[in-house]
Amino acid sequence: MAAPARLITLNIGSQTIGLAEFRVIQGRLVLLNYRFREAPLDPATGQRRDAHVAVHETAAVMREMMHEMHIHRADVNYAVPAQSVFAR
Repeated sequence: MAAPARLITLNIGSQTIGLAEFRVIQGRLVLLNYRFREAPLDPATGQRRDAHVAVHETAAVMREMMHEMHIHRADVNYAVPAQSVFAR
């Protein structure tokens, strides 16, 4: 019997990046593995980098986590924060 399909989830937040692997086992969703990283920041200022640099660094972090979890190619469900944050 084939192993149940895995569900890979990716959550890219404003400060963190999360990647998790779930499977349905005996009718229940079970977390099998996860990785959690802080979003890359500029080491000099501690602030987010400009968008172009941040995209490449975020992609590198995601590739690293996927390599650690042996995720080569799979569908990804993603969550994007639904509310905006305004600095005053």
